[in-house]
Amino acid sequence: MKKKIGLDDLLLHHSAEDVKGLPTIEVKKQTIEEMIEKTAVVSDVDFIREIIKRIAAVNHQSEKSIYINKLSKKTGISKQAIKKDIKAIIENQKTHEVRDDNIIIVHPSLEIKDSVLVLGFRKTVILDNAPTEKNVFLITDGKYYLLHDESIYKDGNTSLVFDLRERHLIGINDKWNEKQIKHFLENIKAPEGVYSEIKSELKKYIEFQKEGHYGLVAAWIIATYFYRCFHAIVFLFFFGKKQSGKSRVLDFLERLAF
Repeated sequence: MKKKIGLDDLLLHHSAEDVKGLPTIEVKKQTIEEMIEKTAVVSDVDFIREIIKRIAAVNHQSEKSIYINKLSKKTGISKQAIKKDIKAIIENQKTHEVRDDNIIIVHPSLEIKDSVLVLGFRKTVILDNAPTEKNVFLITDGKYYLLHDESIYKDGNTSLVFDLRERHLIGINDKWNEKQIKHFLENIKAPEGVYSEIKSELKKYIEFQKEGHYGLVAAWIIATYFYRCFHAIVFLFFFGKKQSGKSRVLDFLERLAF
């Protein structure tokens, strides 16, 4: 029996020029229309079934109808029968779709969902001797805290999928920094005195007419980190004459609010 010669054997005993000289055959996937034209007889059941599968996958109804009409005319199969087969294929695909009820889609910048909190940042790393940007996510459920740098985080049967799209996350050093985050992860403890500290800083730079406004703004700043917990959140409206300090308050908020 003659031994089959594989590509490896050919490359071992022939030069690159020999390989280049081999005959080539262009392999091209047939279009649905080309397949319909090749349908010679109705008895070619497998071929017709493959065409119907291809038609079932067409998204546009008008295009689908054109193919159904052409296939019916070419084979003599009624349009109703073809439509029935297409419907059965679509229903079968729906039945066999892989479902994973434990996938949680989360916003990559800030998300609180199903008792999980995610904070996302962008950082600069060196890759192939060149600086490039990479996303990093702080994930916690109140019991564990970790940093993760992939677009999907899997925890047992649950997968967190970060809905990145074209979103550009805030730079990690604009709100925090990696050393501080790692220090926090090594020494987990609830923050204390944040509300009072924010009020104290407000009083250094901002002059409100009423004492209660300092507490309101401080609470609002904290709330911006948890707004995903609520269906609605209040807006702050600052008004006053020119040079009354509106822009200064906004500058303060820009540095502390999320």
